[in-house]
Amino acid sequence: MKLRRQQTWLLGLAVVLTMAILLVILVFRNSRYKRNIAEQHIKIKEQQLSELRKERELLATRSVLQGEESERSRMARDLHDGLGGLLSGVKINLSSMKGNSIITSENAQAFDHAIRLLDTSISELRRVAHNLMPETLNHYGLKTALNDFVSEIGTVPDTRLNFRSFGEDLRYNGQLELTVYRIAQELVNNALKHAGAGTVDLQLIASTDRVCIQVVDNGRGFIPGEAGKNGKGLVSIRERVQAYNGRFDLESKPGDGTEISIEFPVS
Repeated sequence: MKLRRQQTWLLGLAVVLTMAILLVILVFRNSRYKRNIAEQHIKIKEQQLSELRKERELLATRSVLQGEESERSRMARDLHDGLGGLLSGVKINLSSMKGNSIITSENAQAFDHAIRLLDTSISELRRVAHNLMPETLNHYGLKTALNDFVSEIGTVPDTRLNFRSFGEDLRYNGQLELTVYRIAQELVNNALKHAGAGTVDLQLIASTDRVCIQVVDNGRGFIPGEAGKNGKGLVSIRERVQAYNGRFDLESKPGDGTEISIEFPVS
């Protein structure tokens, strides 16, 4: 009888210990589960805050870029309509004075030289105004504007600049078109001025869901990781690309040229 009571007591104790162990395990698992849930909530909030900060930074960058373009547009109008109009008026008045005056041959040559200088100044002013805000981009789109840009730059001595367009001749959001055009300008100018390229190929790929530009040059190249040390050009381009959710791909190495591809989604 005594032995049976001891066995019963030991069995009961084992059952209690087992239940206690199970309870501890359940409490531990529940605590770990709650901790994991809390950590996940913290990570989600941190990710949301990070995305919100990134979105604010992108909006701020877009606002700065749009402000710059608005100022460029204003300057282009002031140059073309204001100063350009004044210079054209001066030329007309001078030409009228020549027709109504009797001047010596030497003075006539000096007069004609002044007229030619005015013509050159007016052409240069129009070129600067066009670079600030290309009218062909507003009226005819990327393909025509880039083709005109290449035709103008292609007159640089010892330089071969090629432009090719693939896909449809589509129109996009005005700000996106302007961003793509500015980036193409910057990349081509970098290749000519800083890379010492003799040949530069610019390609435009246009479709309903994306627009892509590619610039390939045979310049001196560089180590991509050290690109930021050579100036702010690529940094500015990356900021423009990020501001419009684009993709930036760069391949280059010293002595072997550079290839840069930039793609923007079209919403």
